[in-house]
Amino acid sequence: MRSVTILFAVLQEFLFSPDSILISIFPMIQGNKRAKAIRLMEKNILKYKYLYQNNSAGDILVTIEYPVPPCPEIKLKKELSEIDFDRENVEYARDCARRIKWLAQNRNIEDDWVPDVTVEYGQGVHTALLSGGKVSFSGWTSWCEPVIKKWSDLRKLRLNKNNPWLEKIIEANQVLQEMNEVDFFIMPHLYRSPLDYANGFLGNRIWTDLYDNPAELQELLEFCTNGILWLEDIIAG
Repeated sequence: MRSVTILFAVLQEFLFSPDSILISIFPMIQGNKRAKAIRLMEKNILKYKYLYQNNSAGDILVTIEYPVPPCPEIKLKKELSEIDFDRENVEYARDCARRIKWLAQNRNIEDDWVPDVTVEYGQGVHTALLSGGKVSFSGWTSWCEPVIKKWSDLRKLRLNKNNPWLEKIIEANQVLQEMNEVDFFIMPHLYRSPLDYANGFLGNRIWTDLYDNPAELQELLEFCTNGILWLEDIIAG
């Protein structure tokens, strides 16, 4: 009995002291979770390649919305409207990377999901990237004041590589690249369609302009299409 008591005391000291084995193997456990997530991602990438290379019917990929506890490493526990992007853009991008890493390592389900992340600022910033308009935030979304009040304003539109929101997106993508340890994909920007951008330029009058001013609207759509390609060259380049 004495030997058992001594053994228990030794084990207690060994396991629960500040220098214990539990403390030392915790990073290993986290590392194993990360390695498992990466292996699953690599396996799913092969599935996607097979799906798009295979011409026969019958294959399907499935992703499941699986709840996980909130990421404890998030620094900015704020909505978009509460973030000062002039000062906190880098930390916001880091939070986006932390969140996708946490999600990938704690879903505990092997579906066909591949972790990817984009730093999103809401619909208004999409418009402002091409229009240069003022962005307002509300909760988790944003809005940009329509800049085309009359069709002559269309001639004044210019694409500006010094657009402050474009600079923030480039900065955020650099942060994602620095934090990526080959455990998620980066979507440099989540583009909308030219019609969505035109809607931002015009507001809801776009629906009547489809009938009343189709030539002008077509010109605006061409501007938006060229603008999307221009953005892609800068952001992804």
